[in-house]
Amino acid sequence: MAKLRIDSSRSARRFAAPAKIVREAARQGIVTKGDRCLEVGAGCLRNAMFLQRMGAKVDVFENAATVLKHKDDYRRFKGAGGRVCYGSWPDRRYDAVVCTFVLGVLQTKAERLDLLAAIRDRLKKNGVLLLSVRGPGDVKTKSRKGRPWRDGYVTPIGTFIKPFSRDEALSVARSAGLVPALKTMDFRSNSGIVDLVLGRDR
Repeated sequence: MAKLRIDSSRSARRFAAPAKIVREAARQGIVTKGDRCLEVGAGCLRNAMFLQRMGAKVDVFENAATVLKHKDDYRRFKGAGGRVCYGSWPDRRYDAVVCTFVLGVLQTKAERLDLLAAIRDRLKKNGVLLLSVRGPGDVKTKSRKGRPWRDGYVTPIGTFIKPFSRDEALSVARSAGLVPALKTMDFRSNSGIVDLVLGRDR
């Protein structure tokens, strides 16, 4: 089956507040001042700038189209000491990696596995991945003129979304060498979003 040709920056919508999993991780002390953090697919930087304001050292890994779309935000982020990586992964290891609503826009299982494996390789021994994916109850595309595509849907604006059950998200994470972190349980959301805190499988 052919790959969709989409502009991935169209998926990077503007949100005002950081994702729930990031707020909860800060509240529970999973991420703290001075931690080195990476956000993968940072979009409008709502999570990265929240972490930066709380005193974390933050890098982001994002594509050029999305950075251009939110250029003023990225200029402020870099001015406050943030680092933006394009094209190739950063060569550091991190206390925490944030990846919210990115896994489900990748169109193949291989791409999702590759992403999670790359993230695992960038976690410190006791580092955590804060992962959020849209669950079936949060994806309305199938009833709003979207159409089925592979294991997900093409949205009315031409983007792709794959919803995950909690078990599906855990399965792909385990395949990439990531398991639920022992120090915390997953955050459960009433909105149909699956939030997981994962660590390296020793």
